[in-house]
Amino acid sequence: MKRFKYFVLTGIIITCIAGCRNNNTVTVPVEDYIVEDSDDLGNASIGVADDNQQDTTADILYDAETIRKILAYKYSYEPPFHLDFSHEDENGCYVYHFYETVINEDESHTATADWFTVDPKTGETTTFYGDTFNLEDYASYADEGGAPGYLFDKFLHGEIDAEVLKPLEPEEWGFESETVNISVLNYEPEEWSWDAFHFGGKLDLDNDGENEFILDGPYGGMYFDVIDGTLYVFAAARGNAGGLKYTYYDDAYWIVYHDTTHGGRLCYWLYKYEGADNLVDSMTLMGFVNSEDDKEFTFNGESITEDEFDRIHDEIFESKDEE
Repeated sequence: MKRFKYFVLTGIIITCIAGCRNNNTVTVPVEDYIVEDSDDLGNASIGVADDNQQDTTADILYDAETIRKILAYKYSYEPPFHLDFSHEDENGCYVYHFYETVINEDESHTATADWFTVDPKTGETTTFYGDTFNLEDYASYADEGGAPGYLFDKFLHGEIDAEVLKPLEPEEWGFESETVNISVLNYEPEEWSWDAFHFGGKLDLDNDGENEFILDGPYGGMYFDVIDGTLYVFAAARGNAGGLKYTYYDDAYWIVYHDTTHGGRLCYWLYKYEGADNLVDSMTLMGFVNSEDDKEFTFNGESITEDEFDRIHDEIFESKDEE
């Protein structure tokens, strides 16, 4: 069979889309595209010089997760809003969806707040409403470890664990796990169920001027705080004899553990913080009612009357919430 040698007689022009908007033309020398000798055309192979192969990621300044982190800081993003990478568009730009999950009695839906289109090679960003800015102006935010809402949302998405802040009060009750993953909590973000966890809002529960995150759930759920770039569980229910709630009393929020489900028990353990890792005060209010003739009431270990118990209880739990 005759042997044929095929030469590419002209240069090959390859047009590439560089970035999201600029066109660059690259001319590849003819020597780099030579079909090797072959016994038949079907076995022809094309040899390409290695030094002409291009790394399409070489010019990327911001990866997808860094962009998400910067946007989370810039827009003070916190749940119930979500900031998710959506897709890469035809120009190589990264598109992010900024939305809220709205849960009603019979249905749930997403409500879009904005869309962001980001050029990862330049940092140029355009919002759905036509506003533009460059990530370079906010790049320092990426070194902060993560905005509190950003970290909590990563926890809700199963991307990170939350560490358990020790000691977790009441310390004598203990807490087996060192970390918590959302996968073990029966998290149901789009519907309410008494035995499932769902986002319950934000409050400054540790009185440090910044909101903490409430994850409602069985027996009261869990409360979360971010300390030095790490997400912590700083309060958690322990079952029906260790329910969790909070109250606003004496110009501060108090974390409350309670046992009021067992017959005759009206027991409360209260903790006040100034920062989730800084316990500054605690109280106990206890009532044990076995019968009309067998009752015992204490406040901070001191014996009190039933009327005094009722008065203190009402002051603590029926005070007007912070405006």
